[in-house]
Parts: sequence; C-alpha cells; structure tokens
Amino acid sequence: MRVLFVQTLAMGDLLLTTPALSALAQARPQAVIDVLANDSFARVLAGNPAVNRFIALPFTRLYALANQPDEARAVMETLALLARFTEDLAGGYDLVYNPCFNELACALTVRTKGGQALGGDFTADGAMIMRGDWPNYCHNIFSGPAYNGLHLSDLHGLALGLPSATRRPVFQARPEDQRQARALLTQLGWRPERPLIALQVGAGKADRRWPPEKWVELGRLLGHKGLSVVLPGAPHEAALTARVAAGLGPTALDLAGRTDLGQLAAVLGHCRALIANDTGTVHLAAALALPIVSLSLGKAQFRATGPYGPGNVVVEADLPCAPCLDAAACQAKHCWAAIAPADALAALEHVLGRAFQRPAGSRARFYRAQPDAAGLMDWLPLSPDPAQARHAAYRQAWLSVLRPGQWPRAPLSPSRPPASGPLAAFDALAAAALAALARIEAALGGQAPPATARPAMDALNQATAEARRLGAAEALVRPLAMYLVQRLASLDEPRPERQIRLQRAVFAQTRAVAGLVWAALTG
Repeated sequence: MRVLFVQTLAMGDLLLTTPALSALAQARPQAVIDVLANDSFARVLAGNPAVNRFIALPFTRLYALANQPDEARAVMETLALLARFTEDLAGGYDLVYNPCFNELACALTVRTKGGQALGGDFTADGAMIMRGDWPNYCHNIFSGPAYNGLHLSDLHGLALGLPSATRRPVFQARPEDQRQARALLTQLGWRPERPLIALQVGAGKADRRWPPEKWVELGRLLGHKGLSVVLPGAPHEAALTARVAAGLGPTALDLAGRTDLGQLAAVLGHCRALIANDTGTVHLAAALALPIVSLSLGKAQFRATGPYGPGNVVVEADLPCAPCLDAAACQAKHCWAAIAPADALAALEHVLGRAFQRPAGSRARFYRAQPDAAGLMDWLPLSPDPAQARHAAYRQAWLSVLRPGQWPRAPLSPSRPPASGPLAAFDALAAAALAALARIEAALGGQAPPATARPAMDALNQATAEARRLGAAEALVRPLAMYLVQRLASLDEPRPERQIRLQRAVFAQTRAVAGLVWAALTG
C-alpha cells in the first residue's frame, strides 16, 4: 500500500502530522509512506523512520508564478509547473491524505490519487471539497472554534482510523547540531551552571505576539530566580528579540537568525523549559519532551494546536472573547493585557514540578495537557472555565458519532432528542430534513408519486437554511450547523439514491451529536 501525506501549510502543521505518521507506520508496517510538503521543511522529516520519501514542493516558485500581474499567464505557468512536478507521481498512491483546504493542496490530491482520498480534493466538475467526516470536522474548527475539544494531531489519527495512543511529535536530532549549538551558546557567554529558559517572543501571526515589555518583565522575574534566558527567533524577528534582550541586559542570549531548525532543537535541548507564543517552536519543543508553557493569544486555539504532550501548560486570557474570532477587528488586544508575567511564571513553576498556584488577581485561565483514557490529548483546567462542560460534551459526542473513512455513516443507535433550548430547535430542523429526504427517496424509488419530490426538496432546502441561520445566532449550535453544511457540500456521489442515503447519514450524525450534548449538559 502506497500512502501520500500532503501538507502545504506551516512548519508546525507538518510537525503535528508526525504522530499520525508514526501510528500509521506501526499499524501498517508494509505501507510505503511518502510526504509532500514545502521544500523549506525538508529538515522537519529528515531521518524520520516512518517516512519513505520526502517530496519537496517548490512552494516559493509556485507562489511567485501564481502572483504575477498577468492573471492568465499566472494560471498557465503555475499549472504547467505543477504538471511537471507531479508527472512521476500521477495516480501513484492508494491513499492520499490531505488535511489542507486550499486550491494548491487539492490540486495535488487530484494529480496523485490512484485510489482513496481523504481531506481536500476536487470533484469531477471542479468544486473544492473535504472528503471524510473527520477532515470536515477539522476544517470547521479553524473557522468556528466553538467548543472544539480535540487536538489536530489526534484528528489526523481519527481521520485515518488509527489506534488512539498519544505520541509526541517526532524530530530527529543530529550530532553536528549539538556541537554547533553548544559552540554558539558558549560564544554568547552561556554559563552551564546557570539553568536556561527559552523565551519564544515572536510568532508568525501578529495577534499571537505577547508585547515585548511583558517578555522583559518575565525575563527579569526569571533572573531573580537564578535563571538565564535564551531568545530564539527567525531572522525577521531579530529586531523584536534585540528589543527584549536590551531590556534584560547581558544575561539574555539572543539567537534570532543564528540557528537553523536542527540547531534550534539542540539549543532547546540545553534548556529546562520553553515559554512561547503559539508558533512552530512549541511543536519542536514538544518533540523533544521539553516542558512547555504556551501563551494562547488572539485566534490561537490551544485545544487544537497547543503543545502536544502530557504535562505542558497553556495560559489563555480569562475573557469571554477568547479565543478571538476576529483578531483583525480587535484593536484593544485585551488578551495581551489580561495575561501577566506572573501568570507565565506560575505556569513555568508548575511544568517544572511545583503544585500549581494561581497568582492573586490573575485574569488568565490555565490548562494542563494530559491524555484521556483512550489516549487522546485532553486539557485539564487548573482554574475555573465556564465553557469547559460544553467543550467536554461536544468532544465526547463527536467521538461517539463520527467515523474514519471517506463516506458518512449514520449512528447505529440514535440519541435521546433534546427537550428544550437551541439544541432542541436544531434537532427539529434535522428531523424535518430527514423526513423530507425519506419522501424524496420514496419518489425516486417509485414508492410515491414523482410530484411529491419537489415539495420535499423545498422542505429539505428550507430546513438546511434554517439550521445554518440558527447556528449563526446560537454559539451552542454553531459546530453542528457548520459541520452539517460543510459535510453536505462534500458529498459528490453521482447516483441520486446513494446521494440521498449519504445526506440522511449526515443529518442523522448531527442530530445524534445534538442529543448527546444535551444529555451531557443536563445530566
């Protein structure tokens, strides 16, 4: 069996696929697993025992061609390069798994699949869709995070039907990286007897960057406890790390732009812990089993992309708007102000072994990563969280209803319908849609007059539209409505009878989730 993973997003996203790569290699030792990702990320998978071949996508070149001023020329030259690049890959894989929902990634799925596709793909008539229950769920949580309780690394495994067992991300260190990192730290004045804490002050997205003055204050608190600070960062973050280093004085070791990925991993290996914004360094540190404190700011969704490994701690603003749904529109950046350096220090002391103690007057929420009984990563609140019960209810409901594979399947046994509230309103709409689908199926099968199909289709469309509107108005219903609409749009079965059965399965899925969530929240 030949399997291809497609990942065209960020370095951290690629690292978060490595637990699923390991699980797939263990579950199917005869499978040949290739990974197609941006050429600049080759080091992420270098030496990974689960990966047969890393296929380097010429992303920079493709991006330049696609963004030419002449639109017609841009399309032609981009498609020509893609065709040349995928010439020896065309139809070569029994399974293509693509968790990305963008035109480039979906085009790569079309070119390489020779059998089943899961995740992003194109239909025969050119529509971009997500194939599979869990890929659709995964896509939805990033556009509407209400009450998601599942980590992205686990979602990859669920999509592929792999055994649940929490594994850390995988990154292979090299001896030369260790030597170069130690020489660099020594050159900057590192004293091995003084423990190092890494502070990742940059982040790829501006809304996720804690202010420099907060990092300076935190660094000073660490200095008072006899800890030294190292500041990793990419070349474009050098001005930011320099500002923080200037505020801390000569004890801060500024490494921005001075390490590649392997050397950064080796530097982290000399540290006792990492405190970071939500960015790729968090996932690299998780692969090294380094204790991590992650500051979840802006649109960062720690339940989906927080540090994947038991014992790590996330700090999030204790605000009703966290995580943010529209970071661009938020000028005040209340979450930046809500998290104090004392909060980060308390979280650090906890990941290093002390009992957790929330600072007096804290305006932050704290969560510790730990696997559940099934081996999936979960987050234990260390401080009050009014939404925790809803996150837990949705988490368990989705796990009970959704299945691996390309096509949706109705639950074996329906749950008890909600008795009141927005979930009951959604259940009524789903029930009306199921009744309409039954009438359409009867008309197509000759068991009812054909004229009954048109009113039933109108009723189906109305129920679906009302479910979408209800989801826009009610946060508790939003995950159901988003999954319903996206999943229906991803059914491209050409046979009408089969298409109707699949639609019925999707409505039955969301109705079952509504009932399970209602039962969990009402006891």
